[in-house]
Amino acid sequence: KKTLDYWKGVASEFFSQVAGSIQMTLWKDTEAKPFSITENNFPRFFFTSYNSGVKSITLTLDGVTEHVIAAGEGKVDCQEASWMFTFDTGYVITLRGPLHAIIHVVPAINPLPSPAPAHSLKFQRMVFSSNKLEKHIDLDAVIGDRKPGLPMNRRPHLPNGINGSTAMPSPTLSAGVPYPPGDPRAETRWIVIDNAQLPADPVNAFGIPEATMRSLEVSQQSHFPPRDTGRKLTAVDSKFTETFTPLDELIQMSIDQKLGPRGLCKM
Repeated sequence: KKTLDYWKGVASEFFSQVAGSIQMTLWKDTEAKPFSITENNFPRFFFTSYNSGVKSITLTLDGVTEHVIAAGEGKVDCQEASWMFTFDTGYVITLRGPLHAIIHVVPAINPLPSPAPAHSLKFQRMVFSSNKLEKHIDLDAVIGDRKPGLPMNRRPHLPNGINGSTAMPSPTLSAGVPYPPGDPRAETRWIVIDNAQLPADPVNAFGIPEATMRSLEVSQQSHFPPRDTGRKLTAVDSKFTETFTPLDELIQMSIDQKLGPRGLCKM
């Protein structure tokens, strides 16, 4: 999965080679990053992600509705779709939001004898908008000396006298305001991790690896001139040529030297 040829095969198998695309919009607060991932740059999107520490990608559709648009063409709608990216450092990043897809029935070129199907289903267009970003981490990825803690039977009492802080209270805290009767947190035992360390965040504020974002941004540049057109490069074209050219070398170097989001930061 860490070779570009593998993802070229995946793109050819599951996406239409005629205008097949994924329209993806990533959100950070009120700022949006729209991307059009076509059949041509689809392999680069996943190739770059897997070489940034991703070891699996799972697409989950909850509450799907299907519609027949025309003969050999259908539509899938899902208001609660989830893209889950699992990293080798223990992080699990989930992008949630609505997803809509157009699917075509494609006849097989050389259909095998029955009962093999004489057709396949391919995505013509997929539209996904991420409206929620979730981050989880495997507890085994958190390094530190663990010891059992006592139940946190009291809420923290803030210096300014305001209670109800969303900050995690210390498990050994004894002062403060008691939890309401019946609150399970009053009896829950906790684990204290001294000098805890965890892997660095593998994604940017939009929820994808920075290398993947960079690859998508470069591929979206409408000013980049087609090859062999004979058109003279402008200053803008030259800028993006310089940006795009070293990308392959950078990715290959990260593979050879096993570089990626593997640093440690203190909690």
